[in-house]
Amino acid sequence: MSRTFLRLSLPLLSLLCLIPLTPASAEEPPLRDPANLSLRNEVRLAIDKGLAYLKKEQNADGSWGGKDPLHAAITALPLMAFHGEPQGAYRGNDTPEFMRKGYAFLRTLAKPDGGIYNEDFECVNTAIAMMALMGPNDPQDGQLLAKANQFLIKMQNANGAVASFDGGFSYGPGMENRQWGDLHNTVCALEALRTYEALERPGSDKLNWDAAIGFINRCQNLSSHNKEAWVSDDAENKGGYVYSPMSSTAGDKEVPGRHRRVLLSYGSMTYAGVLCLVYSGVDSTDPRIAAALDWTAKNYSVEENPRLGKQGLYLYYNLMANALATANVDAFTLPDGRKVNWAKDLAVKLISLQKNDGTWVNDNSRWLENDPTLVTSYALVALDMISRRL
Repeated sequence: MSRTFLRLSLPLLSLLCLIPLTPASAEEPPLRDPANLSLRNEVRLAIDKGLAYLKKEQNADGSWGGKDPLHAAITALPLMAFHGEPQGAYRGNDTPEFMRKGYAFLRTLAKPDGGIYNEDFECVNTAIAMMALMGPNDPQDGQLLAKANQFLIKMQNANGAVASFDGGFSYGPGMENRQWGDLHNTVCALEALRTYEALERPGSDKLNWDAAIGFINRCQNLSSHNKEAWVSDDAENKGGYVYSPMSSTAGDKEVPGRHRRVLLSYGSMTYAGVLCLVYSGVDSTDPRIAAALDWTAKNYSVEENPRLGKQGLYLYYNLMANALATANVDAFTLPDGRKVNWAKDLAVKLISLQKNDGTWVNDNSRWLENDPTLVTSYALVALDMISRRL
């Protein structure tokens, strides 16, 4: 299996805010198209307004949000948004004091087992906290990050009661009935592990990557690589991804002549699947990536999370921007023959959805997307990536 990278999350909450494997510290590149100058300026203004809101909402102890089991990620996400600001205003040797307080708060959540979390959701919190702390790459975090890396590696499922979950990741041992694996936790973990490896940290590449790829395959509607009984190559689902080898948040359907209902592919997890393949070293020409991108082209939308409507909409936007930027996709050709530039489409849509106070919020509250800190962070990290594609 090739380890060559392409150019370089849902019970209760999907806490995923990803950044590409290309260095977050890279300065904003020149415009790809001079006609995008006005749009890039609008994106910068939207980012500045969103960051101003987040700075105002920081708690006195350096954290963001409330004191709940998801608190590590709720603090990590704004830090990632500030660090990723395209013009580098919050990067470099002179990190602003409010950001230093945020990083210091994350360090207080490090546990003896190596995880970075409050009480529960150990995997997703640790992974996103790692991503935040790896932004400034402070030498004082070396041991903390090494332990967190090992914590995530040990969370990979192996020889479980349900073989379909082997190779994947769950929310963690603190959750009830965690003999489980899902694509959301898996993409969180794989991104943190690959980013840690890219920093050339010792002992980083110890994951069973072949097992991880096996799990990722078992979440895709693609019979050539997935032998689960529910898989279908029908035009509606082929190439798309589901939440886990046992369930789809989009539901399932009965197909004549099949003894098992087909799990339905949907938007956010299909982009998560593309990212998982990239992080696992799958080559850009691989049929699994081609099939997933074909599904996203057929179901292209910046209006909704395909198959879920407004549910998880901002997570979808975040994953869409990350997956397409990481896979170096510039445009889609839609079924009607139209060619669309996803970065321009998504930039315009996000700008139109920003509120006067600088926030974004989803009217659909599922997975806490009515929380302006969470959703604003999702949108800002997406815009950070979009700005570099214009």
